[in-house]
This record gives sequence, C-alpha cells and structure tokens, in this order.
Amino acid sequence: MSKSKSTLTDLYNGELYPAETIPADSKEYQRQDAAIHKAFLDLHKTLSNNQILLLEAYLENRSEATKIELESTFAEGFKLGAKIMMEVVSGNPPSIKNINLVIREGKKDDTNNNAEGH
Repeated sequence: MSKSKSTLTDLYNGELYPAETIPADSKEYQRQDAAIHKAFLDLHKTLSNNQILLLEAYLENRSEATKIELESTFAEGFKLGAKIMMEVVSGNPPSIKNINLVIREGKKDDTNNNAEGH
C-alpha cells in the first residue's frame, strides 16, 4: 500500500488490491494447495488427451464461477459493513431483537421506524 493516509485514495489510484490479499503464506493454505496440486497431477496421469481437455475446460469454467462468487461475496460484505457504519453513525442502530432480521433479509425491519431513510 502507498504512503497515502486515505484508503479510498489508494483504492481509486489502483494502489490497493483487496483480491490479492489471500492468506497464501499461511501453513494451512500451503498444505491445502499442495494437496490439491498433488491430486490434480495424480488425476492428470490417468486421463486421455480428450479427458484432459474436458477437465481443463471444466476447471476454467469453475474458476470463472468462483471468481464471480467471490466478487459477489466481497460486494455484499462491503455493503453490510457500510450499512453497519451508517447505523452506528446515525445513532439509531436497530434493536437487538431485530439485528438477525436486518442481516438475514438485508433490509431494515418495518417495525424499526427510526432507522428509515438511512
């Protein structure tokens, strides 16, 4: 990250890469990645050329679908975080009994009228 004191400025200027902050250096991740790689190589040895092409097409499509899922999850998490911040800043967070409803449905509870319009 740059020396800027603004995360928003860094994001705007392309100096912040949230998608690239995966835990690749964790032992657990490295073990799992090695197991996946070994399983792929073992499977690859048993396949015909046509089966290899089919597998590679499957993996490419699966990778694209996973990318879409991760982008959506990131966006939803960001929206939820922003929503929580707006409620905290407004001084009118929902009552405790309504928090599960707010999170589960992704919208404000109709019984919590003082949070409307935020």
